[in-house]
Amino acid sequence: MNGQKLTDLKNQLFNNGFVSFNLKNLSEELYNELEIAIPPNSLNPVEFTNLQMSIINPKGLDIPLYPNTILDTPFDELSKIKIDVLDKYNFKNGYSLDQIWFYKSVESRKILDFRYKLYKSFYENPNGNCGTTITMYNDGCFLRNHQDNDLGYRDCAILIYLSTDWDSTKGGELIIDNTHSVPPIYGNVAILDFTKFNAYHSVNLVKGFNRYCLLNFCSPPMIK
Repeated sequence: MNGQKLTDLKNQLFNNGFVSFNLKNLSEELYNELEIAIPPNSLNPVEFTNLQMSIINPKGLDIPLYPNTILDTPFDELSKIKIDVLDKYNFKNGYSLDQIWFYKSVESRKILDFRYKLYKSFYENPNGNCGTTITMYNDGCFLRNHQDNDLGYRDCAILIYLSTDWDSTKGGELIIDNTHSVPPIYGNVAILDFTKFNAYHSVNLVKGFNRYCLLNFCSPPMIK
């Protein structure tokens, strides 16, 4: 672990409310653990059997055909639903769409151990609770500008990007505070602090590639 680099990154995080960096520049050990836990090019779209979206239904319009979360459904079927939602509800026919993307749950102990070590590098809460998923944004997916921590119970969001085929024509960048752009390149990390801040952030429209991210929402230990 690069101690001075970590100190600088923590100062940025707790002074500005967010920070981004490439994991290899912070810790070769953690980067190697990521490569073992989720090897580059190892993710397959068919593994993603959940679809998340937010269809905004103004008063007086018919209820949309689909719920905002669709679980445990084959990827091919979800892909057809995604196309239909974009066709019917993405600022069409009086509706709007705030987000649409796929995800899968994480059970691998190697992934969870890696995630915990990274969280502990920045936060001192022992036994913190982190909800972890892997998200996939493919062609046409996006996330509009929003805040996450409206309930005020989280320490942070930690995002670790996992794509190897990104270039600047493909979109998918994380945009923080409308100014800071994080390319979704394998090993890039973004952390949003919720202990004192709540930065707005969005994901640019994805064009023609699979944007993978290990997404972690971390909270202090539960008080019994």
